[in-house]
Formats: sequence, structure tokens, C-alpha cells
Amino acid sequence: MNRTPSSTEQSPIPSVFTRRRFLSLSALTTAALVTGCGGGTSIDGSEEGVGGFEGTYDGPALTLDYWNGFTGGDGPAMDALVKRFNADQKNITVKQNTIEWGDFYTRLPAAAGAGQGPDVGAMHLDQIATQAATKIIVPVDDVASELGLTEDDFAASVWQPGIYQDKRYGIPLDVHCLAMYYNKDHFEKAGIDSPPTDAASLEEACQKLQQAGGVEYPFWMPNQWPAHLMFLSLLWQFGGEPYGGDGTEATFASEEGVEALTWMKEQVDKGYSPANVDIDAQYTAFKNQENSITWDGIWQINDLEESGNELGIAALPTIGEQLASWANSHNFFLTAQAAQDTDSANASKVFIGWMSQQSAAWSDAGMIPALNAARDSDEYKNSPQAALGEQVDNLHFLPAVPGLGTVQAETLELAVNAAILGQKPVEDALSEAQSNATELMQKNREKFEADGGGNRHAGQADRRSDAGTHRRGQPDAGSPAHRLAFPRPLHAALRRFRVAADRLGAVDESAQLGSEAARQALRRAGELRRPDRPGSVSFDPFWNSMQATGIFTLFSVPLLIVVPLAVAVVMNERFPGRNLFRAVYFAPYVLGVAVVGVVWRFLLDANIGLVNHYLGIIGLSGNIPWLSSLPEAWVALVGVTVWWTLGFNAVIFLAGLQDIPREQYEAAELDGASAWQSFRNVTLPNLRPVTAFVLMITIIASANMFGQSFIMTNGAPGTETRTAIFEIANTGLREFSMGEAAAASWILTVLLIIASLGVFWFFREKEEGGRS
Repeated sequence: MNRTPSSTEQSPIPSVFTRRRFLSLSALTTAALVTGCGGGTSIDGSEEGVGGFEGTYDGPALTLDYWNGFTGGDGPAMDALVKRFNADQKNITVKQNTIEWGDFYTRLPAAAGAGQGPDVGAMHLDQIATQAATKIIVPVDDVASELGLTEDDFAASVWQPGIYQDKRYGIPLDVHCLAMYYNKDHFEKAGIDSPPTDAASLEEACQKLQQAGGVEYPFWMPNQWPAHLMFLSLLWQFGGEPYGGDGTEATFASEEGVEALTWMKEQVDKGYSPANVDIDAQYTAFKNQENSITWDGIWQINDLEESGNELGIAALPTIGEQLASWANSHNFFLTAQAAQDTDSANASKVFIGWMSQQSAAWSDAGMIPALNAARDSDEYKNSPQAALGEQVDNLHFLPAVPGLGTVQAETLELAVNAAILGQKPVEDALSEAQSNATELMQKNREKFEADGGGNRHAGQADRRSDAGTHRRGQPDAGSPAHRLAFPRPLHAALRRFRVAADRLGAVDESAQLGSEAARQALRRAGELRRPDRPGSVSFDPFWNSMQATGIFTLFSVPLLIVVPLAVAVVMNERFPGRNLFRAVYFAPYVLGVAVVGVVWRFLLDANIGLVNHYLGIIGLSGNIPWLSSLPEAWVALVGVTVWWTLGFNAVIFLAGLQDIPREQYEAAELDGASAWQSFRNVTLPNLRPVTAFVLMITIIASANMFGQSFIMTNGAPGTETRTAIFEIANTGLREFSMGEAAAASWILTVLLIIASLGVFWFFREKEEGGRS
């Protein structure tokens, strides 16, 4: 799979996504640890673990719902394991539901809250704490105890992150990490006998590769996914830590962090990498043999092998003082839904235990088995990832902190992006991000402790698992976002709306949300954001998206009035080829937004796009980051929108021009009026009603812009180009926070109504003034 979501593995999950994006996504306990940490709470209140698991299931035949996100090259390996399990069991059948990881973490809380979620599933280790804090999953200490598993049975460092508040919530299947891929043909041509192992040998290899003439840029440095995973790996190599152990502060802006990110930026400065590498561009270039070395996840192994290139895999070079790499793990979990029934709970644990013991076969997915015994098997030793060797014992995992994935997306990932693009000095970018991250971590801690969990936070507090979506940090307490958190009249209106929703049952069952879950979400929309209520709703991300919407509207609307009017004036004249020209300028409008977005995303790619290519040919800058930096991203979005939609407005203006009596132009001509005077005194006054209509629908259309931002930039850089509709769709449809989405929709609707009335008022006053 191209990107695996995981919290930082938070993402690329992400995404970029992500695209851009991932993008870029265990643990067991012993009988002694269960005693020391305390077991889970069973459905009968005992301390033996949920369901009192004894290792077998002898109950009636049943079917378990099993959810996972193995949609890429690892999917066939998981399918094979599930089929083997079903063949081995007499009274347990597992029904598998495979969902993209980005959707998995938003659908799971809503479905579980409605009683329509899975019995058992697999998720990334860095999501365990969030899902445990929100009561979506339950402890599985008794599974580890019954299987006799201890910390010594697993790869180093994968143990502790699976424990949240002294209980174990995940049983690990694998560990996956970053690795260094290299092109063997390029290395042979450059006279390089072995893969680099440290900073000096990596630089020497890059120089030889450039001198050999095979590639201009041998080691592309991404500014998005998986750049933050590379940064974390280097931070650990230099001896730093990204976060404090208690989960209340970020520490990645340390001297070690500055040294790590500086090294990443230097690869661009030294000419080993292009200056602007969009999300996934470095991976695509590597597959196409346009670069020689790339750092990416081992989940890419199967995809790279299918490319047919002669590629090698090795541990990351030791750039700092010690070998280290970021890592994550897929863990099996048990849901609170399954724990309500003893048979379902025990059958699920049989499945979890069986899958854990089969992790050697999981080597076919390109992963590293978590069990030490499985890594001694021939299946693993014959796999490409076995070449990582010593790196497996030097993997680092993020701490078990609820909501940490979203924190990284909104802070660390933005800092890495800004520093590598040269938009901010490394020290400033990291320092600012660290301050914001610490603030968000403290708010998350207050939120989870004050609210005691709940489905709402599962999607809101950790929206990405290193591939997911980005959001900015919270504004200062005195900012407009806080002062206008929820207008009083709208507050009352939403309370009435909530009552109506209660009476109507709110949301249809088919939405996998359930009426009760919907009512609870809508009740949240009636809460004001208050400093003394950590669990109250914050509309800060929405106000940030409204700012983005305002920027887009401010620049697009004037262009979508002036340019189409000019085109209409030209089209109203008679000249050879007029009909052909009309067809040409109107043609883009018949295309769907998906087609427009995908085509222009390719054309505007910073490295392989035709726009930069031709700009370079004519002597201009051919390295503009159209989709990953500001203000370039706004130029791209506005420009593409004008190109795409001007035909519609031009047709309306043309109809208005053709309705103006010809006699008025003749009278003006007899009076000696110039072309400009005729346009100003005849054309514009007659077009006033048409202009009012076009202006109104253009404002509404611009304020509802979604597709271009979603497809072309995915809101990047960070969430700077995430518009209001983008935010509402993400909040309501992906995070299932229906109350917040409904409230935001009300706000946007009211503002658009006001804007529309203002347009009509303005033009009405002009008409009256003209008559007087």
C-alpha cells in the first residue's frame, strides 16, 4: 500500500495525502504484568479480564465481525489468514470488513456507538490510547495471560505503548518501520558496492550517483508524508525525544530536533534533492527510476517488487549517534460491543490469539512479525524485510497518549513542511510547533479526563493515524474564534433544532449512527465553548476554515465577474471563428470537478508537472510549489476555478448583452461617445440586474468551494486551504460529529443569506439613484 495511516505515523497518515498526506500508521502482557498492572474489567465485574477468557470457545456457532484497514498489498495476506482460521474452526466464522485506514478511524467510533461496529479488529498501535480513552475498545489482559506471552516474546519497545492506564488494550501482530530503498542498477553504475550506513557514506553515495550521470537528484527529500516520520527517526538517532512521558508536553524542538531537521533541509541545500517534493512524489520518482535512494515504509515492499526494478532494502543510515527508526504496529483489539456478550467476547479472543500465533505468515504482507519466535522462521528469514536486521532491535514507538495523532498533524508536520520548503528557519518552525503541540496535548488531557471518554472524542481528538487530515492549532483566547464561538441567537436556534431532531429521531439507521448517537451529537452543538468546561465544543477549526473561504472568495469573485464579462463582450461581436471560440471557452465547464482537480494536480506538480516544465523553458522559475505552499496554493486554486467556471458566467453576461436595445448604442455613437464611454454608460447600466445575479451566485459558489481544495491540495499546506464546506464535510461525514457540522452549516447559511441580501440592496440603491 502506498501509505499506511498511523499517528505518527500520523499521516501519512497521513495522508498527504497523503497522497500527500500518508502519507504518512503492540503489545502483549504477561501473567506477571497482569497482576502488577491490574486486569481488565469483565462483564460480570471481575478482574480476570473482559469475559474471563480461558483460551477456548465451546459455545454456540456464531459469526464475528472483523474490521481492518488492510486495503493495499497486505490485503491478500490477511485474506489468506482469515480463510485459514475459518477452516480451522467449527463454531466460529469471521466475516471480514476491510476499510481504508483514513475512514476506519472515523467510522469505528460512530458505528460502535450505534451498536453496529465490529466485534474484533486490527488498528495501529498509536491509536490504542485514543480508542481506549473513549471506551471504544476494552482491555485484553486475559488474552495475553492465557497465551503466556511476556515482554520478552516481542520486538523491543513495542510493549509499553499497548498499555493505557495500567491495562493492555492491544495484542500485536507486527511491527513496521521506515527503511532505506536503493536502486541497484544506479549503484552499480556509480561504483557503489554496498548501501550507505551513516551520514558520510550516504553523502558519498549521492555524489557518486550525480557524477555517474544517471540522476540529477539522487535522494529526494519530501516536505510532506513521510517527512515527519523521517524527522522522528533522526530525532531518536540524535538522542532526543519528541514528547514527555506523561503526555503533557512536546519536546521535539530540542537541540537534537534542530539538528535532525537541519540535516533534512541540507539535503535540499546540497542539491541532492529538488526543493519542492510534493506528497508521494519521491516514491513515484523512485519507482520510475528518477532517483536512486528513498526512505519509506516497509509496507511498500510488495508494490516495489511488482515494479520490476532491481531494488535493494536496508536499515536507515545512522545519521546521528545511534541506529534508530520510527515504527508502528498493527494490534488486534476487542470492542466494548463484543464485551457485552460472553460468547462473542471469548470467540473474539480465540481469533485474536490464533492470529497472533500466525504472525510468521504475515511476512508475506511485507511486515516484520512482532513475535520473536516468528522472526526465527524461514518465512521471515526469506523475506526482503529480513535485511533490516539490527534495526528491528532499535525501533521507537510513540507514547500511549490519547489524541497524539491529531496533535502531530496540526503542529509537527507543519513545522517539518515549512522548514524543508525554506518558509521558516528550522529553529523557529520547531519552536512554534512545540508550543502549539504542548497546548493541544494539555487540552486533550483535560478533555479526556473531564469527559471520561465518549464516542464524540474518538473522531475529534485523534482524527488521523499518520495519514489523516490536518488542522491548525487553536487560536489565542482573545481571537475572534473564541469571542464568536457561538452567537447567542444561533445558540437558541440550535437548541430548538436539537429538540426537533429529538422528536424526529435525528438520523436514519442506515447511516450507522443511530438516533440516540445523533441526538447526543446535536446536543453538543448547543454547548458554548467555555474555559471552565474542557469538554465543550470548540468551533476554532471552523472559523479557520471560514478564513480560508474568505480568502478564496475575495480573490475569485472579482475575477469571475471581470473575466467572463470581458469574454462576453468579445463574444458579442461578429468575427470569423466566433462559434468555435465560444465552444472553447465554455468547454471546461462541462467537466466534473474530479476531472478538473486530478488533471490540474498533475499539471501543477512541483517536480513533474508541465506548468513548471514550460516555465523553466521560457526562463522563469521551474520549481514553484503550486500545491504545497502559500500563496502559490491560492493562486493555483483560484486560477483553476476561474479557468473552469468562467464559461458559465460568460454565457449569462452574453445573454444580457444581447438583450440590450441596439438603438441605445446608436444614439451614443451619434452623440460622439467612444467605445469605453458606450460600455460605461450603456452596457454596464443595462447589465446591472444581470451583474447582481451573477455576483450573487458566484459568491455562493465560491463560499461553497470544496472539490478543488479536496482533490488538488487536500487542504495543504497544513489546513490553510481547507474551506468551510471541506471542514463541515470532514466533521459531519467522516468524524460523525453531526451537531458541530449542523451548527457550522447554520453559520455559513446565515452568512450567505446576509451576503445575498447585501448584493441586492447594493444594486437596488444604484437603480434608485440612477432614476433620481
